[in-house]
Amino acid sequence: MDNNTSIEISTPTGLIAALPGLIGFVPEDSEIFVVLKGEEIVFSARHDFTTAPDVAAHIAAVARSYDATGVLLIAVTDDLAEATHWLDEAGQTAKHNGLRVLRTLHTPSCEVGAQWTDVESGQTGLTEDFRESAVTAARAVTGRAVSTRRDQIQAMFALAEPVDLDTAHTGSPTRFLDIARQVYTLITSNTAPSADLAAQVGRAIIDYTGIRDALIVVGSNAPLPAAQLFATIAAGLRGTVRAEVLTLVAVFSVLGGSGAQANVAIDQAQACATNTPALLDLIEQAIAAGMSPELLRQAIIDPLHKHTYDILGGDYMI
Repeated sequence: MDNNTSIEISTPTGLIAALPGLIGFVPEDSEIFVVLKGEEIVFSARHDFTTAPDVAAHIAAVARSYDATGVLLIAVTDDLAEATHWLDEAGQTAKHNGLRVLRTLHTPSCEVGAQWTDVESGQTGLTEDFRESAVTAARAVTGRAVSTRRDQIQAMFALAEPVDLDTAHTGSPTRFLDIARQVYTLITSNTAPSADLAAQVGRAIIDYTGIRDALIVVGSNAPLPAAQLFATIAAGLRGTVRAEVLTLVAVFSVLGGSGAQANVAIDQAQACATNTPALLDLIEQAIAAGMSPELLRQAIIDPLHKHTYDILGGDYMI
């Protein structure tokens, strides 16, 4: 966990209660992998049961790159036959790739009172309230709430009345710097943007995509408030420019430790543009590879710092 928090998950009941905190929302109809190195959780991954069958092989390959030693497999579905089949197939794939399969669990739900089954041992038990899990509590301490459903996250990306990009002021020589300073102020004060700022941001990105990269740096120290701000800005945008702004949301979501939110941002961006930004594709690959927020910051954010002043023409924090 973040901040070097040590949390012990020693029982199937505790593991299932921890899942919403690990992935960011309460999973349904899901294949879940919790990958470990010794007793430490390296990463967790969730996929729909409709996902292509090579997902387990991909997860195992990523796990090897982290020198992982074991995996916990959890099937969340009402369909016991489907769960048993997937747990067997995924377990065989994990073993073939040198991973110990430590648990194979099935539960119809992560909500309190559902009966879970350890498919390997036949042991059963009842699920407990995920809200009382130490993992959920640790997530809350870092400002990352657990959504009750994935569609609760999707609501963050609802469309609003389109803004008129032609109303944006383009003549000022300090235009990009003015936008960056407004964005920084709103992020640090956790204030919603105006339609005028949404138009300014959209037009600026159309005119010069380098401003998007500068805005990544502007929001990088408060990634979750930045993600919310740019999701609100994206609500009034359409097409390619909406995809560009949703790329910012994806970046900030990953930096803030919300992979589930990042995945929804990616889905939304791909749905509104035929050709998605190259950075969005990079973020999608980073998530699939289990890249940590720290590594993403080193790979993307740090190199941008030295160019931000030149792009904006001044210090955005003034």
